[in-house]
Amino acid sequence: MVGLVRSTRYVLALASPAPPAPLPRSGFVQVEKPDEARAREFLASGDYFWNAGIFVLRAGTYLDELQRHRPDMAKLVVEAAKAGAQEGTVFRPDPATFSAIDGDSIDYAVMEHTEMAAMVDADMGWSDIGDFAGLEAARDDLEPQSASASDRHERVDANGVRIISDGPRVSILGVDDVMVVVDGDEVLVVSRDRLQDVGKLDGAKNQ
Repeated sequence: MVGLVRSTRYVLALASPAPPAPLPRSGFVQVEKPDEARAREFLASGDYFWNAGIFVLRAGTYLDELQRHRPDMAKLVVEAAKAGAQEGTVFRPDPATFSAIDGDSIDYAVMEHTEMAAMVDADMGWSDIGDFAGLEAARDDLEPQSASASDRHERVDANGVRIISDGPRVSILGVDDVMVVVDGDEVLVVSRDRLQDVGKLDGAKNQ
């Protein structure tokens, strides 16, 4: 893959094979985070791949494509670099200018529009732990979902409940299929069928 970058001017997206489930809100190489209906169409066709979010590219090529598709962002990137400062081995762009750059991802800003993209099929057991559903699937191999002798949280008449807390003990009574996350003074309670929608909450926008 690196050799391909060196020998061409392609921007490369490294992707895993087609996902085993539609997983709405997960990114595909061709379309970033389609809705569930469209994700099901992608899965049925067998022609779509997950976007693993791993890119190998030449900086100059990327900046050229950013200028072509998002000139507003490219202009501020250049200005932030020009006004930046070198501190030892670390270069810091101008913070005021850099913070003014639209917080758009490479997927939306460039990859959905560029004609210089290539994809490498990387069957490496990759998983998109980009939401709580993905996190839960990954953690299932490491810890039980139900209460155990080492679990200080309490669940009574509560099935399918996952609790993740960095401090307070959590007690659940008579509620099924929810996830509870406690992070400092922030508390999230969400039903399992809405895990993909957590990003709609105001508290999640800057996380």
